Amino acid sequence: MQEMQSDGWEMLSHTVGHDDVTKLSEVELRKNQETMKEWLTENGFERSSAYFVYPFNHYDGKSLSVLNDYVDLGFAGGGLGNVAVTNPLTIASVDAEESTARPLEAIDRAAKHRQLLVLMFHTIDTGQLKKILDHIRDKGDRLDVINASQLQEEFSRLHSQ
Repeated sequence: MQEMQSDGWEMLSHTVGHDDVTKLSEVELRKNQETMKEWLTENGFERSSAYFVYPFNHYDGKSLSVLNDYVDLGFAGGGLGNVAVTNPLTIASVDAEESTARPLEAIDRAAKHRQLLVLMFHTIDTGQLKKILDHIRDKGDRLDVINASQLQEEFSRLHSQ
């Protein structure tokens, strides 16, 4: 994880025990976020603690309200790309582990339509990751590859205009 971070990847918060945030009380979710932020910070991933991936792609009004106090961007599963982001805590992501075909299809769509695409990995299968990275590389200048911090910077720039 440290090596990937030094290469520009970011490790995002995902709860301490892969908990469904809609099933946690507000107090439990706050404690969970504080524990996760502490772990990320102690392990050299402080920047990543500002970003969150929803376990099971579940969120609700309560969890959005609580997470708004802890994170700047939230990613949940959804479609094959983002046409318009209306809430920075509900950005669609694609599980890049479920199959090789789905992330490659999502990459093709993002390149064709200049859409935001977020790929999410729980674990890294190096063979599948290589196929995905080669596919991204093959798209050349039709894709801009950024991390969550750069996405947040772009949102901030757009909203300050």
